[in-house]
Amino acid sequence: MATQKLRNSPTTFAVAGGERSDDTPNAPSLTGRRARRTLWLRCRSRRRAPRGARARSQRSRPRSRDGPMAIAPPPREMPHRRRVRRVVKYVIAELAMKRTFGAAALGLGLLAVTATAQDMMRHFDLTSPDMVSAEMTRADVEAALAAATVAAPADFTGKRLSSLDLSGLDLSGAIFRAARLNKTKLAGAKLDRAVLDQAWLLEADLTGASLKGANLFASQMLRARLDGADLSGARVAADLTGASLAGASIAEAHLGADMRNQSMGLMRAVLKSANLERLNARGADLSRVDLEFASLKGADLTGASLKGAQLGGADLTGATVVDTDFDGADLASAKLIALIGLDRAKNFDKAKNRDRLIKE
Repeated sequence: MATQKLRNSPTTFAVAGGERSDDTPNAPSLTGRRARRTLWLRCRSRRRAPRGARARSQRSRPRSRDGPMAIAPPPREMPHRRRVRRVVKYVIAELAMKRTFGAAALGLGLLAVTATAQDMMRHFDLTSPDMVSAEMTRADVEAALAAATVAAPADFTGKRLSSLDLSGLDLSGAIFRAARLNKTKLAGAKLDRAVLDQAWLLEADLTGASLKGANLFASQMLRARLDGADLSGARVAADLTGASLAGASIAEAHLGADMRNQSMGLMRAVLKSANLERLNARGADLSRVDLEFASLKGADLTGASLKGAQLGGADLTGATVVDTDFDGADLASAKLIALIGLDRAKNFDKAKNRDRLIKE
């Protein structure tokens, strides 16, 4: 057994069971520390690694103290976590796709509702007897008018009156709701306060007729002739595509869309390609009205509202626009030549596509 003399001490001691001096019980022992260190390392190396653990690779072990430390690879993701992540990504993608298709379907549905509310002709055969024939004569109509009173006006709801000659009759206050009046002659007739909601007046002749305060909601009046007719104060939300209202009056009439009541879609007057020359529209509500390619030459639009109106391709040559409100009106390709009172128009700077209008 090796022994070691302590400096400044005659006492000797032995390590691991050898001699030890009682005079210096707490004296430090270099050999003892080394022995304990060796024993600790041996015990540590004999410990069993936990189940499932793997030996560290050379890349994961740090290099020498002076060299750079190796970067350990990221831990492998558990299989169930990968599956959960894939499921979450799939669900998110499905929801995004459904929102996209849902928005598209909603937009198409709104367009369909708007078209169906004001364009019912796709569901009817315009050549059928129901649309071109009459079940009453002029004498029958005159008899019904004679029997009518103020409290009980003449009611022709749903009646087939197409191609009849009813010119010059006093039909004030009469009810023609959903009646068929296609190609009916009503020239010079008096239809003040008459109810013509959802009525069919395709190519009807209302030249010089009076329709003051009349109601024409969702009426079909394509190519109707209303030259010189008086629709002052009337409520018109009809399809007048290709109609002629030359010299007619719609003063103080309401042709615009009532945004508070649009359950059937955007209901307003449609005057595409209509002849509106010399039209009296003083104080009329034409907001959001479709006036594309309409001719408004010499029309009087003093104090009228054209908010949001569609005037693409319309001809307003020589029209009077004093106090006319152009807020949001679409003027693409519109002809605004020799306008009267343009400097006194309202919100002209807020009109759309002013850079695309035609001034000369």
